[in-house]
Amino acid sequence: MTVATGPQVDLDIGGTWFRARVANNSGAEPFETVLPAPSLLRRPDRHVGDLIADLVDLLDRSAPPGADVAVSLGAAMDETTGVVRGSGPLWGDWTGQLPLADLLRKRRPDARWAIFNDLTCGVASLAASAPAEAAQITYMTVSSGVALRTADRTRGVIEVDRWGLQGEVGHGPAAPVDRQILQHWPLPCECGGLGHVASLASGPGLSRAAHALGLGPAKDFAQRFPSLLDLGDPLAQTLLTEAVRPVAEAIRGLWRVRPHAELVAVGGGVASGLGRRYERELRRLLVEDRTYADGGRDHAWVAEHVWVTSDTDLDLRAGARLLANHVLRPLRPGGDHHVNHNQGDAR
Repeated sequence: MTVATGPQVDLDIGGTWFRARVANNSGAEPFETVLPAPSLLRRPDRHVGDLIADLVDLLDRSAPPGADVAVSLGAAMDETTGVVRGSGPLWGDWTGQLPLADLLRKRRPDARWAIFNDLTCGVASLAASAPAEAAQITYMTVSSGVALRTADRTRGVIEVDRWGLQGEVGHGPAAPVDRQILQHWPLPCECGGLGHVASLASGPGLSRAAHALGLGPAKDFAQRFPSLLDLGDPLAQTLLTEAVRPVAEAIRGLWRVRPHAELVAVGGGVASGLGRRYERELRRLLVEDRTYADGGRDHAWVAEHVWVTSDTDLDLRAGARLLANHVLRPLRPGGDHHVNHNQGDAR
């Protein structure tokens, strides 16, 4: 086990930004850095192998000697081993087994490395402030990708499958209903597939759909979209409804199979960026009473249990630090794993 002797370093890597916070042992304010992420979304001209090398180099450079490093990573991964399996925003259609934790420990054995999926970090941050009576809580991100994570606070665990995964809903099929969207369906997904939830709900998917609908160039649509909605543009409102619909369906599906997971926070660049506009549409879709399976979830109930987070509500880097300190732990089928190979220490 590596014993960290240097500063505490908390990192967040998504498809768009790399954020670092380095604690100052003197007690002064932490040093903050924000850089463009080494991702395919940012650098579509760059080979995936080079982007992975860029990421490892950036993580290495961000850790002072002897650092205690906690990482929030926007990628599907097995958090019990530190093996990363893929990320549409970071590496497109690449899939494999990247032993990121081992690579970093071999390169920088002086530092202590703990790496977690960004959704796990989000739900850990949420768990720190959620009402005590909320036994199971869910954090869903709608950003350059779409996924969710549910934690069981009563047991202090996040249930995962045998491959360490949970909640990769962004790459399931979406089912738009508006005829204007259907004329262009299926739209591509960052993972290389077609017709996925992320093809429409994610930031890149939303911008491509807007361009297909004639709402202007995809490049600056994220900046123009709020104004179009505020002006009452009917096509923009249609796009919002169709982009939020698969997110609402994912939450409905969650409630059907995990009825105790009532509390759901939705964040990420798309949802948080649109704020109340997104929240109103999401709640409207969730209260549609279509079958007996929808139960009695009225406006008041949904408003109490589902909300869109702001940029200040959740701190993914703080969530990574909580996980590094074992506040929550992944649990595979069949029982606990007493050694977390991602962190290299006893649980």
